[in-house]
Amino acid sequence: MKNLIITAILLASTISHAAVVTVKQDGTGDFTHIQQAINAAAVNDTVLVWPGTYYENLSFYGKDLTLASLYLTTGKREYIAQTIIDGNKNGTVITLQDGETLATMICGFTIQNGKKDFNSSLWRKMGCGICLKQSHAVIKNNVIKQNQGFTGGGLSVLGGFTKLYGNIITDNHSIFIGGGIYYNNSSVPIYLDTIELNSIFLNYSNWGSDIIVRSIGQQQIIEIDTMTVFDPDCYFALSIDGYSNLINDLTLNIRHQKIEPVAADLYVSPQGNNNNSGLNPENPLKSISFAITKIQPDSLVQRTIHILPGTYSPQTTGERLPIGGRSNIKLSGEDMSNTIIDCQYEGCFYSGRYMRNIELESFTIKNGFGAILTPQGVFDAGLDIDFTKKVKISNITIDSVINAESQCISCHEVDSIEIKNFHCRNSIGVQANFFFRGGENFPMYVRIENAKIHGNTYYDEGTFLYGGYKNLIVSGGDLNNKICTGKLINVEITDNISWDTWYSITCGPGWATSKKVKLYIVNATIGGNRDRMNLPGTNSTVKGSQVNIYNSIFYDNNSPDISIYWSNETKPAEINFHYTLFENGAAGIMDNAGNTIVNWGEGILDQDPQWQGYGANPYALTINSPCINAGTPMYEPGMSPPYIKEENERYILYTPNMDTIHLPATDLIGNPRIAYGRIDMGAYEFADITINIPSPAKLIGGEIKVFPNPFQSSTNLQFTLLKGGQCEALIYDLNGRKVKTLMNAFTPPGNYRMRWHGDSDYGNDAPPGIYIIAIQIDGQQAGSVKVERR
Repeated sequence: MKNLIITAILLASTISHAAVVTVKQDGTGDFTHIQQAINAAAVNDTVLVWPGTYYENLSFYGKDLTLASLYLTTGKREYIAQTIIDGNKNGTVITLQDGETLATMICGFTIQNGKKDFNSSLWRKMGCGICLKQSHAVIKNNVIKQNQGFTGGGLSVLGGFTKLYGNIITDNHSIFIGGGIYYNNSSVPIYLDTIELNSIFLNYSNWGSDIIVRSIGQQQIIEIDTMTVFDPDCYFALSIDGYSNLINDLTLNIRHQKIEPVAADLYVSPQGNNNNSGLNPENPLKSISFAITKIQPDSLVQRTIHILPGTYSPQTTGERLPIGGRSNIKLSGEDMSNTIIDCQYEGCFYSGRYMRNIELESFTIKNGFGAILTPQGVFDAGLDIDFTKKVKISNITIDSVINAESQCISCHEVDSIEIKNFHCRNSIGVQANFFFRGGENFPMYVRIENAKIHGNTYYDEGTFLYGGYKNLIVSGGDLNNKICTGKLINVEITDNISWDTWYSITCGPGWATSKKVKLYIVNATIGGNRDRMNLPGTNSTVKGSQVNIYNSIFYDNNSPDISIYWSNETKPAEINFHYTLFENGAAGIMDNAGNTIVNWGEGILDQDPQWQGYGANPYALTINSPCINAGTPMYEPGMSPPYIKEENERYILYTPNMDTIHLPATDLIGNPRIAYGRIDMGAYEFADITINIPSPAKLIGGEIKVFPNPFQSSTNLQFTLLKGGQCEALIYDLNGRKVKTLMNAFTPPGNYRMRWHGDSDYGNDAPPGIYIIAIQIDGQQAGSVKVERR
């Protein structure tokens, strides 16, 4: 009542000096539209709005006005809910950009349905509820909800100032930072009243979901009535500098929390409900976005959000993209084939900063959108991870993302990232599908194993073409001498198209390294890549880097295959080839730096690799390929490296300087990586395309037989050993994961027969599909056979 009396007195004072312009939808007021009233009002007038839903996008055009509902004159909160300004998803609801001052007030409305406009200038994408650009305002007793912007979904203050009293800011969404509030003023602290407290809760963004403020160089203390949780991490609230770096000089005093965080694994399903507990598959939540908000991270324990089979999207499950990453949280689907994230061209899937120990596994991401920011640049459309320690990604497919800076994965200043069983295909973008940039404060380690980058192309928006960047870039830091180490193993980069007019190191459809990078390329197949301008340099490196290539195939790309560029490093670039097919030999390298060291080791080929050319894996080897059994040899006593040695049931490649590279058990499609005693060149190990694969006679006599094949419940395995020893019969799926050990025993020569009941080592039924049964004697591959379960 006290506040109501004060408000009435202030209004009476205002009326005595200025006009009150009324807005009523029934035609009994001065105007029926709010913008009409604003246009007609004079400075210091009050625009008083009667209840109704007004589908408008408002601007004050430099006038200091009071825009209010009947809440201003009555103090009745029901008028806040009844008087709605709806942006109709057509840009910002209320924009102040013409120098308005604190004599401007917005009071007593529900402000909703502002939405980003990616065809406008950058700042207009921000603050799609209310946006203040170099302007000021008092914002009082409003509900700001269900707005979506690039930065500051509910409220964005860009160089201006605001005083906030008694507002509720909820269910807003930003695709970058600051889902509820983004306050960017480095000289004046944000003001949230300490008497009429504001509430900011259940907003969504990848970082600072509820509030982000610009650091002013000293502690800022904010009093809040209700926030999403009592103890927010930087997923909910933080302060940043002008480069969006975490400063963390923000203190929040919170009276109430909206949800109780759950210190346990959570489950989500398209058939779930966000009112469920989420604690088991029988009571799942519905959206991944809500699960990442609800889960309680623990610095000592990694927790998992289990994504049950089905399709998740903004429309069907209410996903707010990108999903914001949080430390020690794993997102785990069931399988790439049945767990689908459909971004519906609403943005990228996952983004996070300043995290530790995150994992993503076993799902497919499709229809991501890069969200154009300016005619010259775009945003990422797959996974965006920055300033993070320890990242693991496995069994992920990214398909058909468009208009992206990095279509698949962008990582800046991540100390280690391991990627296994990853496909990126049919996507459109400007820069690299995979972009890894080391930090200035620590080195970076990148390992990519069993990855396929295929059929991606440049961005063409109709009048301009953007693209020409490498599909995979590994970049070191600039301000220190720390080395970024990368290992690409079982990688296929094929049939990608770039458009290069700059003729620079980062252009072309293959891979690139910067200075201070040590890159190992092992069993890569790089072929069929084209530049629209037919410029050379499908792959590139610079002075100060080292590239070591083993067991790989470079063929049918724009030639020369590798270009070396100048940099300000004094150390020359170095490229070392071993057991590799490299088209045109020395002529396939263009040394623009002038002092590159190129070492040609043993086993170099320059001929047609005899790829299959058709089917699901056209870059697999045919029986006539010179690349079969032409890779690095197996170790024999007295041999100098490079060689491959079996240790503790793992194959390890030893380099000439005795660095070690652990090889995966299978090739890109699940065939044993070393099938007949010596590794092949390329990402695919040769295997006969018939069901029964002949085995080396010195270990197994005749064929390995499986019957029935295909089978439903169980099948028989039969083979003849010509040599005694420790015999293992192992079953793998096509992703290279071991499913079952049928046999592991010391055996004499003889005939063996056993039965597989379609189960795993854990007693679970193996799903229908193709499996590989591999026989090993004393760790040496003796043979394998494909079997299908229906």
